[in-house]
Amino acid sequence: MKIFTLKTLLMSALLCVGLSARAESVTGTIIFGTNNVKINGASVTGDDSQGNTWSITTVGTTSFTPQSSYSQVGSANKPATSITFTTILPESVNITAFSAKFGGFSGTAGTITLKVGDTNVGSGNLNGNNDVTISSTSAVTGTVLTVTVTSIAKGVACYNISYTYEENSSSAVATTTTIDASGITNTNIFTGTAAGKLTATVKAGENVIEGATVTWTSSNEDVATVSDGTVTLVDAGTTTITASYAGVEDEYQVSSATYELTVIYADPNAPGATAENPYTVAQAIENTPASGNSDEVYIKGIVSKFYKSSIMGDGANYRYYISDDGTTTANQLLVYKGKGLDNNAFSNANDLSLGDEVVIKGQLTTYNSVKEVAEDNYIVSRVTAPVITVTDNTVNLEYDATVGEIAYQIDNPIDGKALTATLQEGITWISNITVTGDKVTFTTSANEGSEDRTATITLQYERAVSKQVTVTQSKPNYATLPFNWEGGARTDFIALAGVTTYSLGDYAAQYEPYRVKLDGTGDYIQIKTDVQITKVTIGVKMIGGSNPSTITVQGSADGSTFTDVEDLTIRGSQNDEIDLETTVRFDASYRYVRLVFDKGSNVGVGPITINGAVTKTISNAGYATFCSNKALDFTGTGLTAYIATYTEGKVSFSEVTGTVPAQTGVLLKGDEGSYAIPVVASSNTDVAGNIFEGVTEDTEVDAGIFVLLNGAQGVGFYQTTNAFTVGANTAYISVPSGVKARFIGVEEDDDATAITAIEATEAVNNGVIYNLSGQRVVKPLKGIYIQNGKKFIVK
Repeated sequence: MKIFTLKTLLMSALLCVGLSARAESVTGTIIFGTNNVKINGASVTGDDSQGNTWSITTVGTTSFTPQSSYSQVGSANKPATSITFTTILPESVNITAFSAKFGGFSGTAGTITLKVGDTNVGSGNLNGNNDVTISSTSAVTGTVLTVTVTSIAKGVACYNISYTYEENSSSAVATTTTIDASGITNTNIFTGTAAGKLTATVKAGENVIEGATVTWTSSNEDVATVSDGTVTLVDAGTTTITASYAGVEDEYQVSSATYELTVIYADPNAPGATAENPYTVAQAIENTPASGNSDEVYIKGIVSKFYKSSIMGDGANYRYYISDDGTTTANQLLVYKGKGLDNNAFSNANDLSLGDEVVIKGQLTTYNSVKEVAEDNYIVSRVTAPVITVTDNTVNLEYDATVGEIAYQIDNPIDGKALTATLQEGITWISNITVTGDKVTFTTSANEGSEDRTATITLQYERAVSKQVTVTQSKPNYATLPFNWEGGARTDFIALAGVTTYSLGDYAAQYEPYRVKLDGTGDYIQIKTDVQITKVTIGVKMIGGSNPSTITVQGSADGSTFTDVEDLTIRGSQNDEIDLETTVRFDASYRYVRLVFDKGSNVGVGPITINGAVTKTISNAGYATFCSNKALDFTGTGLTAYIATYTEGKVSFSEVTGTVPAQTGVLLKGDEGSYAIPVVASSNTDVAGNIFEGVTEDTEVDAGIFVLLNGAQGVGFYQTTNAFTVGANTAYISVPSGVKARFIGVEEDDDATAITAIEATEAVNNGVIYNLSGQRVVKPLKGIYIQNGKKFIVK
């Protein structure tokens, strides 16, 4: 609960002034019309020129028409039966003049009466020919003025009411009545169920009125009660205590006087009141005044940021920020130029650290719209931030390692809190991260690539304390593999994923143990890929003379039976570097390649590059969807790839120029047949907004998606009505909710290589509509129609 500042407020110590001996004349007028008080309801109020409020009530009509100089009440169809105007003047007076002006319409009738109190001072009748003004016939004493119009026929035009009065003359001496109260002062602090005695003296001018009675009241009895001047605070909140005195008949003309003061209850158990129950940072920010300073409060937070690098940044830099969770992303509160623990000045940078949990005592204020703890604050308590220490910030693993470990320890731990470990997003070769005791363990797959690979594991503890550890797994150490060829053969397979270069270094066969001696024994290297092989490039270096040699490139579908693809001749002089490329197309099923060295001189084997492709078949419909886990290049393949976007109720298909990123769903267009699509290392093509959902394995999805079919309405995307299994390496459209079409067609425009935008909404409402036979249709029923040159569907 919010803590309020104690304030004592004298709000109205001087209220009433006595009469002078000379009578004064006062005139008041209330005018009805557009620019004055409007009568526009059965119950209306309005002030006259003297500030006195009139109540106006009507019976029997709902017709009110304000004109420029009058308000019309009722009509021939909705007549009013009566209208009443009433006000109460502020004191007992002599009414010297009282009048009211009304108008009628043809056939109007009604009786007008003027009263002061219960005394009838004037009367008259409405007529249908001219306006009438009814005036009082005598002076009378009273404070309640009433004007009535009764027995009305048709409407009434209400113009104005006017009155004049004189104050009662008196020979009394002009004086002032006041109350002097005491008992609550600026130094009183009320907490808990504290009580205070209030006393008051009533004066007329300088003279004390003996025996005057003062009545004490509380504006909020849930907070305070008052009895015989004793105020007792019973609950948290604010109350206004009022001392009231009224009317003792004596030699003075006296009416009343009041004395008001505001009392604040400071709840000792409210947040911010004590160091044991401090504000959170969010509560402190909420309760920071827009101007001025609050009372001293306690705030608990975690140091999230220094104004400079540390608390001692420039010798006078005692500024830092705190937040509830220790981060800079949440609301932060600036702590401005305070002191350290136990109100001692900061003496070195170690007096405060990021992540420290502190309780601060100080005043809240706002400076240039920044909410902060004002100067002269200090730290009441400090719990030093935990620190995570790891044995090494980098964990190095061998290429064939299956487990990894990070050793750590936590200084200044928090009871009941445990460390968490999170893997860098997108990393798949590390799994099963487990925090046990003082270690983080994980499993890893063997590195079958040609490069080292790295990942980050983040160790996280309370108060935003974290430590990042880099895990590095080296590329295969081929010196430990059966690659020592001296007239031997590599019998296991080197695995390559997609388009990959298998590098033995800078023609590493120059160096032991990579020397390959081509002496006619049939030495070979075997490589397996996960895509169709389209081309092999082999880097070699002549290291044993210039005798010509050959490499026979072989392909296999399953790695067991190999078929010759092409013989490549190695011809050159000592130390020549040569790139040998296959020119014969591989069979579409080949996923394995063997490089067989035969006769001649020694060579050093350098980079071996496998160009791969994936295959896709297009039916006679001319379209197919596709999704691959490889980045692809459709250039020169005979296929055109499109992505789909959705904007303002429209599905549009856009041709992809360049390469297509992996895991991207596309629509393909081409002639019937099977196509090899080259795999590329990566793609930076922008496919933002693509609404194709691509899958690389059979996937069951809910009803309502759009799948490509050659159906009753031709080739297009049809909406499914039941759960549907989407086949592997295909794509579907999941159009946002609100689209009411059940079919999204693919139409060609004049450019045979493009696909037009497709409306995925109901028919537009302008333009002439035709059916497919060319007949004009006024109100289309279910079916396919043409409007503005575009097909649309009415379901």
